[in-house]
Amino acid sequence: MKNNFSLSKAREYFHIPVSGPDLDILRITNQEMKSIFDSVGASVLKLVKDQVDKSGTLFKAVIIVGRFGESCYLKEYMQDKLQSGIKVLQLPHSENYAVHGALKLGLSQVDEHG
Repeated sequence: MKNNFSLSKAREYFHIPVSGPDLDILRITNQEMKSIFDSVGASVLKLVKDQVDKSGTLFKAVIIVGRFGESCYLKEYMQDKLQSGIKVLQLPHSENYAVHGALKLGLSQVDEHG
């Protein structure tokens, strides 16, 4: 569901299966979903902007990875909020890149400490 949420393809409601004594479907409006995604998008955007600012380099593109990096909404949100001229790119199966990066970091720390 989170990968398919998009303002450009807005739906009136999202139906989310849940387990509960009196509830089996949770209905969330598009606006409620947007408010959830906006808070997470703002956090991701801050992390990206901080990294861009610290680098002192002019970027032409930012690649977002991981499961949330596959989100249509995150791409739209970041493209709207980043400086013009910086493209937001998504890679297919990007969760693999996040795992690969985590493994490389972990292995480098093992190598350093023997």
